[in-house]
Amino acid sequence: MTEQQALQAIRAKKGRFFAVEFRRKTKGRNGELPGTIRKMTCRRSVRRYCTSGRSNAGSDAENSVLTVWDVEAFRAARREGKPLGEAGRQAYRRINLAGIVRID
Repeated sequence: MTEQQALQAIRAKKGRFFAVEFRRKTKGRNGELPGTIRKMTCRRSVRRYCTSGRSNAGSDAENSVLTVWDVEAFRAARREGKPLGEAGRQAYRRINLAGIVRID
């Protein structure tokens, strides 16, 4: 899947939740190596937990990534006892557009 096809498929979701599989671009927090497949349930257009008021659109386009809000990261932070706002802010992730394998 090309970057353009991936962006079109994600934009077609219109802010609804979607599942994506992609190859990691960098080393993960849990020690996952670059190139490993990651599965994520996420959503775009979540602005509730943004603190800066700025968009990452420029830097995302330059780096061939897309910022999304990860449901599982949010749930994990809440299970750890983090307050709602902090858990929400920690749930933002970036997807490597060039490495997208599948979008549901």
